[in-house]
Amino acid sequence: MAYTRKGIRTNEIVPVDLNVLMAANYRIMAHFFREYLENPRKAKFYEFLAESVSEAIEALFRDGSGGIWFDFDLSERKLRRRFFPSNIFPLLLLDWSKGDKAKDCETVIRYLNESGSLEFKGGIPSSMERGSVERWDFPNGEPRLVHLTAISLLKCAQFNAEAYPMAKRIADGLLTTAFNGLFNPRRGMPAQLWEKYDVRFDDGRSGFEGNYIPQTGFGGTNGALMDLIKIFYTKNNNKNK
Repeated sequence: MAYTRKGIRTNEIVPVDLNVLMAANYRIMAHFFREYLENPRKAKFYEFLAESVSEAIEALFRDGSGGIWFDFDLSERKLRRRFFPSNIFPLLLLDWSKGDKAKDCETVIRYLNESGSLEFKGGIPSSMERGSVERWDFPNGEPRLVHLTAISLLKCAQFNAEAYPMAKRIADGLLTTAFNGLFNPRRGMPAQLWEKYDVRFDDGRSGFEGNYIPQTGFGGTNGALMDLIKIFYTKNNNKNK
């Protein structure tokens, strides 16, 4: 049952990405209460929550030998040392990190270079599980994951010279395939933005959706594309080029 819906154990997997998003949202709430509502008590409360989750991320998900973060399997009581873009999402919390930021960035960049995930024209895959037929695995690339991967790497731009070019290359893969799918689609294919793309190509072909047909016009794709264009192709944001 490997790599199929029959074998998933979602309720037994503690995810890196969800915890990172929780910690980041607590930071936003702390800033909101301090700067806009002038409520330092509430701000301090959310700062405490952010610190608590951030410490838990380091304690539970960090691989002590390799330095990368992995989901934790409750039933097997061990880290799931497989490639997913979310393995680097804790970089989103780098601004508040008390650790060696330059070392963390170097570790992540080396990990990505060695993972094989950067070898594809259309961005970065949602996993490297080549034996899977599910929509959340290779060769599918999910635009929102590509977006989060790119902005995670941008957190390292001031600490590592490879970070910005790597982030831009990943973003450009998605932007190119999305552009081609909408304005230069393959013969016989509709001009569309897709929920997922096949990262092996940059011609705009959709990813494989598994148990339902490929979805078009997708809001998440639109949002990811717009923000990546803003980050990498507008004058006010393109400061690290």
